[in-house]
Amino acid sequence: MDVAATNKPPVAMHSPSHDAAYPRQHAVQRARLTRRLARASPRIIAAIAPAGYAKSTVVRAYAQTLPSYALCDCEGVRGSVDLAQRLAAALARGDARREREVARQRIAAPDDVSMWGHFALELWLRPSEHPLVVLENVEHTVDSVEQIDFIARLLAHLPVGRQLAICSRRPLPLSLSRFVAPHELASLREDELRFDRGDIRAAFAGLETATGTLEEVARVTRGWPVAVLLFARLAREGVLESALEHSSEVAYSDLYDYLAEQVLASLRPHQLARLLAVASIPRATPAEVALVLDDPSAAEELAALARSSPFVYRVLEGALEAHPLVRAMFQQRYGEQCRQTLLRASERLAPVEPLRAAELYLEAGDDERAAALLESQHELFVSDLPPLFAGIIARLDERTVLRHAGLWAAATAVRASAIPQRQWLYEALGVRERLPAETPLGRRVGVLTSLGNVLTNLGRHDEALEVFEQFAPPGVELPERYQAIQRLFRSAVAARQGHFAAACALWGEAEPLFAGISMTQAIALEEVVARAARFTGSREEERAVLDRAVALAHQSGVPAVRVLALQEALFGAWFAGDDGLTERLARELEDTITPSTARSTEVLRACMRGDVELLLRGDPFERPRFRHYAALIACAGADPAQRAELARIALEEAEHANDATCVAVACIVCAECGTPEQAVAFVERAHAQCALTDASRLRDAVDAYLQGSRALGVLAPLLRRLRGRAVQGAVVETAPCAISVIDASVRRNGRSVSLSKRERELLFYLALHPRPCGREELLEALWPGSVGYARSVLRVYVSRVRARLADAGAVRLLDSGEYRLSGRVRVDLHDIERLAQRARAQSLLTADTRARLEAYVRRWSGEVAPVLGTWEWFAPLAPRVEDLFRQIVLLLGNDALRRGRLAEARALAERIVALDRCDEPARELLIRAVLAAGDGAGARRELRKYREILERELGAKPSGELERLVEGQP
Repeated sequence: MDVAATNKPPVAMHSPSHDAAYPRQHAVQRARLTRRLARASPRIIAAIAPAGYAKSTVVRAYAQTLPSYALCDCEGVRGSVDLAQRLAAALARGDARREREVARQRIAAPDDVSMWGHFALELWLRPSEHPLVVLENVEHTVDSVEQIDFIARLLAHLPVGRQLAICSRRPLPLSLSRFVAPHELASLREDELRFDRGDIRAAFAGLETATGTLEEVARVTRGWPVAVLLFARLAREGVLESALEHSSEVAYSDLYDYLAEQVLASLRPHQLARLLAVASIPRATPAEVALVLDDPSAAEELAALARSSPFVYRVLEGALEAHPLVRAMFQQRYGEQCRQTLLRASERLAPVEPLRAAELYLEAGDDERAAALLESQHELFVSDLPPLFAGIIARLDERTVLRHAGLWAAATAVRASAIPQRQWLYEALGVRERLPAETPLGRRVGVLTSLGNVLTNLGRHDEALEVFEQFAPPGVELPERYQAIQRLFRSAVAARQGHFAAACALWGEAEPLFAGISMTQAIALEEVVARAARFTGSREEERAVLDRAVALAHQSGVPAVRVLALQEALFGAWFAGDDGLTERLARELEDTITPSTARSTEVLRACMRGDVELLLRGDPFERPRFRHYAALIACAGADPAQRAELARIALEEAEHANDATCVAVACIVCAECGTPEQAVAFVERAHAQCALTDASRLRDAVDAYLQGSRALGVLAPLLRRLRGRAVQGAVVETAPCAISVIDASVRRNGRSVSLSKRERELLFYLALHPRPCGREELLEALWPGSVGYARSVLRVYVSRVRARLADAGAVRLLDSGEYRLSGRVRVDLHDIERLAQRARAQSLLTADTRARLEAYVRRWSGEVAPVLGTWEWFAPLAPRVEDLFRQIVLLLGNDALRRGRLAEARALAERIVALDRCDEPARELLIRAVLAAGDGAGARRELRKYREILERELGAKPSGELERLVEGQP
C-alpha cells in the first residue's frame, strides 16, 4: 500500500527497504530525536540521508506522539498525476466524505494533470484532523521538474497548524528555508540520524556485550543504524566477536548486499570507480584519485561528495576515507581490483612522491618494491626522519629490511628501541659483511654508523672508534657531513669514558652541520652535553640542557629518540633528588610509550614503580646504561636485605656499558650497601675510576665520601636515599596544572580554574583516557548525535581549555590528528594508582607512602564526585574510581594490622564496609583486627553478621578461608 492516514493507535506502514534497514522487533526508540522535534514543533521536517539511516522510523516515532498523521509514500511514483492522487488519498484517509470525493475524481478525470493538481492542492488547504503529513521516499521525485514543482506548491501553501515531514535519500532541488522561517525548519541529516552511544547500547539491550565490543561497533559502523542493527543480530547469533575480528564476508553478506542494492546501485560508473579508489587507497587525496583514474574532474567532485555523503569523508589535510564498512565490502568483493588500484597509484606516484608510493606498495603487499623505493630516501643523523618513513619501516618485514643495506641503516632510528641491543649488533655485523665494494658512500656510512653506535652502547668503545675510521674507503675523501657524524660519535664515546671536555669540544665542531636536525641535536644533548653538566658543571645547567633535549626529541617525532631523552632526564632529576620533577617525567615517559619503545623502557619504568622482577630476571634488552639507572633507582627504594643484590646489578650494568662515571657511582652504592670490609675496596675503585676522568664534581664527591665528610656534593641526594633520609635541597616541583578526580576540581598553580560544563567534561575525558583520543571518539562521547555541528566546536573547546589553563601545550594535537593531555598536567587518579602499586610491593608501608595514602583518604569519601556521574561516558570508569579508594583503605588497614594498630585497622575496615557491606577483603580485615585483639566471640559475631547479609542480599556464603579463620577461636 502506498498511502495511509493514521489515528492512534497508528498503523505501521513500512516499505520493504525500511523493514530491512530497521527491523521492528529490535527497533531502537529514538527518544532524543523525538523529544527534539516535539520541543521545536517545526512546520517542516526534512529528514535527508542515504539508505539505512532510519529516516522514516524517526519521523514515524515522532508522528506517533501526535493525535494522527497522514502518510504519502512516493516510492515508484509514476508522474505528477500519480503523486497528486497519492497525496489526496492520504489527506482523505479516515474522512468518509473526502474519500468519496477522491473516488469520484479518479472516475471523472483519471489522467488530467491540471485537474488533479488543483484538486490535491484544494484538499491540502482544507482544515484536517491530521496535523502532520509525511512524504516518504521523496528521492523518487527529485529528477522530475513537474513533481518537484508540485511539492514546492505544497510548501508555499503550507496551512497554519500543519507540519510537513519529507523523508528522502537525496537532497531536494529546493531551498526549504524559502518557505518558512529558520526556527520553523528542522533538518535531520546523517550526523543527527546516526546512532549515538546510547542508541547503540539500546540496540544491544538484553545482550551481554562488553563495553569494548560496543566501542568497536561504534567505530566500525560510525553510527550507521542499519549496520548497528546487523551487528546486534550477529551478537544474538553469538558470532559478533568473530565478525568484528575478521570482517567475515559470510557474517556481513546481508549488509554488503544492502550496500550494493541501496547505495552503490544508484552510482554511475565513473562515480563507482572514484569510490573504489577512495576505498582502496588509504587516506587518498582527491589529486591522487584523479591521477590514478586519469579523471581530471575527480578532485573537485570528490571534495563535494565528502561534504554531502556519509560514505566518504575528509580526514587530515584534505585526505579522504571511505566508510569502514564500504571499504571492507570493496576489499571483500573486489579485492583484486582494489590491489590493482593500489599498484597503479604506487607506480604513478613513485617519480614524484616516493615515500607515499612506498606506503601504497606496502599496502598492496609488495614489500620488496616498497623497500627498494625507500633505500635511498633517508640518511641517518644528517636529516630528520620523515614520519611517513618511520611508519613504513615499522610495518616492513624484518627480513626485507635486512636485504636492503641502506634501508636497514636508516631504519636504525626506528628499530633501535624495538629490538634487543645484541640483535642490533648481530644484524649490523651481517649487513656490513654483505656490503659490496661498489656500495655508494652514503649507504656505507649509514651501515657503519649504525654498527659503531651499537658497539659503543654495549661498551665496546675501541671497536666503535675503529668502525668510524672506516667510513671512507682508501683514497676517498669524506664529505663534511660524514665527518660531522664521526665527530658526533667520537664525542659520545668520550663522554662515556668520562672525558667530558674532549666530548664537548668534538660536539662543538660537529654541531653547526646538524643545525635544524632535531633528532641528532636531541641525542647529542642528552648523551654528551647534559652528562658533562651533571659531572663537571651544575644541576641548573644539566636541567636546562635536558629540557632542551626533551623538547627537540618531541619535535623530531621519533619515538626512540623521545624515550632516550626522557629516560636521561628522568634519571638526572632522580639523581639530583628532585622528586617532583622525577614523578612528572615518569608520567611523561609512560604517556610517550609506543609499541616500538615499550620493551626498551620497561625495566626502568618498572623500577620507578617499585617492581624489580624484570631487573632481577637478567634478560637484557635495553642499553646497559639504562639498566644501571634502573638498578640504582630500585636499590634506593628496596628493603635493606635486597639492596646489596641490586647494587651489584648496578655495577655489572655500568661495567657492561664501560661507562666510567656510572662505574664510579655504582661502586659508591656497593660500598654503602655492602659490608665494611667490602666498602673499602669499592671506594678505592671509585676513586681510581674518577682519576681516569675529568668529572670534577663526581671526583670531589667521591673524595668527600672517602674522608667521611658531610659535604657529599653530587652524590648527596643518592646517599640520603640509600640511608633512608628525606632528600634535602630538592626542589619539589608541583605540576602547574592539576586535575583531581576525587573532587572534580582543576587547579593551576594551586588556584582553582573556572571552566564551563563542556570545557570541564572535555578536560576530564582526556585526563581519564591517557592515550591518543580521536576526533570521532571525542565527538561521540561529548557531543553525541551532533557530529557535523560539533566537529568545528571541538577545535574551539580545545582552544578554550588551553586558554583557561594558560598553557598552549596542555592539550596536544598529535601528528595522527588525535588529541592527548600533556604529561605536564597532573591527574590525581593516576598518581594514586601508581602510589598504590608501589605500596603493594612494600612489606610495611614507608612513612612517606603511608602519609600520602592517608592524605588521599582524608580528602575522599570513596564516592564519585556528583558532576562526574552526570557524564554518560564516565559510567564504565566509576567502578575503577570507587575501587581505588577501597584499595588504598585496605592497604592502610592491613599495614595498621601488621603494625599492631588494631583500632585503626578496624576503623578503616568499617569505612569500606559502610560503602559495600558485601566486601569480603574488608570483612576479613575487620575480623582479623578483632581476633588480634583477643576477641574470638566478637569475630564470630562479625562473621555471623556477614553471613546473614550475604545470604539475604546475594544468596551467597563467605569463603571457606574466612570461615576457617574464625573456626576454633575461643
